[in-house]
Amino acid sequence: MISCIQNAHLEADYNKLLKEKKIHVVTFAYLALTNAHEYLKAVISDQDKRFELVSKVCREKETGTLFPVANLTLIPVEYLHYPVMGGEQISETDYSREDFEMFIEDAFKAELEYVKSGKMVFDFRDKQIRSGNQILVDPTSYNIVEEMIQAYPLYGRIECEFLL
Repeated sequence: MISCIQNAHLEADYNKLLKEKKIHVVTFAYLALTNAHEYLKAVISDQDKRFELVSKVCREKETGTLFPVANLTLIPVEYLHYPVMGGEQISETDYSREDFEMFIEDAFKAELEYVKSGKMVFDFRDKQIRSGNQILVDPTSYNIVEEMIQAYPLYGRIECEFLL
């Protein structure tokens, strides 16, 4: 089953469900004021350790699953900078569609082989693109995961929820 919650009031307390290991959260490796950071704070109290984990995932450009500590998978993210004083957008890394698919395959592999929660929550609310002065959610990430679920019947056995 696939469900998508976009710009909706969230009924579930995902941090609580994550702490109770009832769900497997997949999100982008961001810190600061992000949903990913809230998930990390829910399961790892040490700020330096959270920073170290996110830095490692982004530096090594590999998916990082915190299992058995937590059912949380972080996927590397491309960093986009928008200079305050104007100027060009700068991208430090540029992941291809194939790279992103590999990150998601790793998350499914972690679910199927280790985590085994039966429910994956893909929280992509922190992945944003900018169009002029407007910030938009990047729908591409969701579309790619949805295509992968359709292509691999084994993935379709897992209940998946998308937060956009």
